[in-house]
Amino acid sequence: MAQAIRDANSHCLASLVFLVWDISITYEAEVEYIWPKPRTSFFKWLYFYLRYFNLLIQIWHQIAVPHLTDGEEHSSWCGAWYTYAVVISQVSISAVEVILAVRVFALFNKSRRIACFLAIVIAAEMVTMAAYGFYVIPQLQPSNTCILTEPPKEILNYR
Repeated sequence: MAQAIRDANSHCLASLVFLVWDISITYEAEVEYIWPKPRTSFFKWLYFYLRYFNLLIQIWHQIAVPHLTDGEEHSSWCGAWYTYAVVISQVSISAVEVILAVRVFALFNKSRRIACFLAIVIAAEMVTMAAYGFYVIPQLQPSNTCILTEPPKEILNYR
């Protein structure tokens, strides 16, 4: 368990460092290409969400993960932590999927059939993840540190 705690803390720090590095090397391009977009641009705000909200999440993880892994009893918080992780992950994944879907839509000459297909696929994925979260999270048996050392048995492709 000590190794899992070190790994969790190290991965959180590495994620934050990588994100800060990425922001720092692409900041000039962001100012040049994203900032001039109109305030009403959906994709401008989607970009800012993916860029800076996830940075705030990583900063928050620098506080939350060490607290949850400090060896004290936190199992009552684990369900909330897992739900939070699933929701934050799904919202960010869905934002990226929307960007990719719009690009594919443009590549296919703005075909309505492609737009409908992609919307159905993204919606199905979101519904599946929500159902999975409602089914699996209550069944998880965490340690007192909220670290899962074994994936749930429902994730067959991880074994």
